[in-house]
Amino acid sequence: MPFADSLAKVTTICIGRYLVDIPEAFTPTAATYAQFYYGLDKNFRTVDLSIPASSGDQAALDALVDKRVAELTSTFHFASATKNMLAADRRLPDGSRLLRAYEDSRSTATSKSELYSRQGTATALFARTVYSHESSAEVDASLIRIAGASSHAKSASSAGRGACLGPIVVDAAQDAEILHPSFQSAQYPDVVISIDMNSVVAKSDGGLFARVAAKSDLLSKFVAHSDTLRKDKIAIAGRAAEEILEAGKDHDKVVRSFTAETVLSAPSTFAQPLIAIDMTMGGQVKDEYRDASLTEAQSLEVWDAIIKSVRIRPGAL
Repeated sequence: MPFADSLAKVTTICIGRYLVDIPEAFTPTAATYAQFYYGLDKNFRTVDLSIPASSGDQAALDALVDKRVAELTSTFHFASATKNMLAADRRLPDGSRLLRAYEDSRSTATSKSELYSRQGTATALFARTVYSHESSAEVDASLIRIAGASSHAKSASSAGRGACLGPIVVDAAQDAEILHPSFQSAQYPDVVISIDMNSVVAKSDGGLFARVAAKSDLLSKFVAHSDTLRKDKIAIAGRAAEEILEAGKDHDKVVRSFTAETVLSAPSTFAQPLIAIDMTMGGQVKDEYRDASLTEAQSLEVWDAIIKSVRIRPGAL
């Protein structure tokens, strides 16, 4: 089936407070993550969220955590009493597992708390660095609170209030958030789709066009010639945006890089985050270089369909 025909089959993905339609052949990669901010001054703290397993039961969660524990206990630590990187391993009454791992093999000053929590059928990992002046018990309690304020959405459109990363919805009084899912397909391994929803940015850097123009002279010295397929002002979810679509060669293979970004005219918010969408194709895949698996026409059709599908999610705010 031609790739363009498969656009009739899309999956609606919940990203932050928005919905986006992605071709069904594409699924989230391990690079998908979210970051939640608490406090917006110089003393802010962040909590990271990833989804190490999209499905599985309690036994699967335990197996996942046991593998992580084995990794930490087999890594030497010069200063800890146990001489390994694991500082703590605790099972909570709901079956969640709370680990604390040293971040530096020569110091116990900083560590990272990792809470593995079942959210529906998925395993969510909430993580936060514990600094030397902080109480690890208080950090652990904050992760437990955030996990408790999270849920598993039955569908993207009915996720309700909060920020989504895939099926996980977080409504934990965060002050700002960054969502960064990326997608790949086994059928088209050279194609990567990534989307950023960022409500942290307070001031524009001039926008996509200005940023690319400022780097054009430098890039021309190091990057092979590329052609601009399209450079235009567009709309994303009814907001002003800019896009640049380019094609070129990498090791004599056809590559393309498509980028679009909303224009920031005021500090970003949950309702109006800075939205950046990228799609790359062709180039290095593992140990070899490949031509783009999509034709130019196919890639434009996929791109335009994704851009047009972005919309705010009812009930997200």
